[in-house]
Amino acid sequence: MKYLKAPDPMKNIIIFGASGHGSVVLDILESEGLYQPVGFLDSYKPKGTKKNGYEVLGTSYDLPYLIETFNIHGGIVAIGDNWIRRTIVRRILSIVPSFRFVSAVHPSASIGKDVRIGKGSVIMPGVIVNANSRVGQHCILNTLSSLGHDGLMDDFSSLAP
Repeated sequence: MKYLKAPDPMKNIIIFGASGHGSVVLDILESEGLYQPVGFLDSYKPKGTKKNGYEVLGTSYDLPYLIETFNIHGGIVAIGDNWIRRTIVRRILSIVPSFRFVSAVHPSASIGKDVRIGKGSVIMPGVIVNANSRVGQHCILNTLSSLGHDGLMDDFSSLAP
């Protein structure tokens, strides 16, 4: 008799940034189905505010409490500005040095052979990343952008169509 392995339960994650970019990242995460977003953290939106059916749970300073309360596996920074994204990542790591960052790759993206994608990066719908390319950590490849073969994106960079 053959036994089927039960699927691994989705891991809870948090999204940093509850603006437009955060909505796109949420959509990608839901489309991928690898993680379960539990809510947003945002410094500018009041706690309890709803965004796309998810609550703003506080700010990055609430992270230790939220990790414990919601069994948070990791998270992703959904901030479009490269410099601010870097600042937020540094703040998160100063609060929780062992924090795990996840990446989000939309199912409609075309990812070539031997491509490496750094932690915390976001690859949006319709993106093409050709063979042997490297996407650094916490990068954003915006909708319909492309990275040619053997391309290199430095950490905290972004690419637009």
